[in-house]
Amino acid sequence: MAFGRIGLNLSRTCLAGEQTLVEDLRELETAGPDFVEIASHGLGVILGGRLNESRATEVEEMLASAGHAYTVHAPHALDLMDQEMYDLQRAALESSVQFAALIGAPVVVCHAGKRVASRDARHRIDDQLAAERAALWKIGEVAGELSVTIAVENSYPEPPIVRGTTYAYAAWPSGLAGQVAAVGHLAVGVCLDVGHAAVAASFFGFDYLK
Repeated sequence: MAFGRIGLNLSRTCLAGEQTLVEDLRELETAGPDFVEIASHGLGVILGGRLNESRATEVEEMLASAGHAYTVHAPHALDLMDQEMYDLQRAALESSVQFAALIGAPVVVCHAGKRVASRDARHRIDDQLAAERAALWKIGEVAGELSVTIAVENSYPEPPIVRGTTYAYAAWPSGLAGQVAAVGHLAVGVCLDVGHAAVAASFFGFDYLK
């Protein structure tokens, strides 16, 4: 398998000041990646689900000066199947899309939703999946206008999933593919994490290559 481009992840939280971010960007420059994935929640650009425009502008200037190409990862805790905080979850993804457009990033990766037993017992899973599709379609409209693609990432068997207290349909790549296909929006696609898929295939026993 040939890879056309290789990126690196800027995973450290840079909330204490600009110097940390500048140092990390300089260090990444020596590695020569084709692009750098940055996390919107690690830069202080989203507060209460809304884009902090002044902070986002400061960060954009620093990112631009570093000269990298970028992609964005939406907040890791984002869950569009969360019916209790649905509006906040949608706002956080939409703000991530807006931030991506500001810095010229063509892709925003977000985690697929999950069903958490302690949180979601009073909700039907079909309703949760429908809510996720509706949110992705609506925010996909925003993303499309901004020339950004939302890429929904497959899950892996984290401890709550192994214990059975959380259900992640996207631990099966085929399940994620079906959900995204049902969204039916050109600005919404799949981010296939091959490492996640390999771990899930080993745990659940499905064929990794299929």
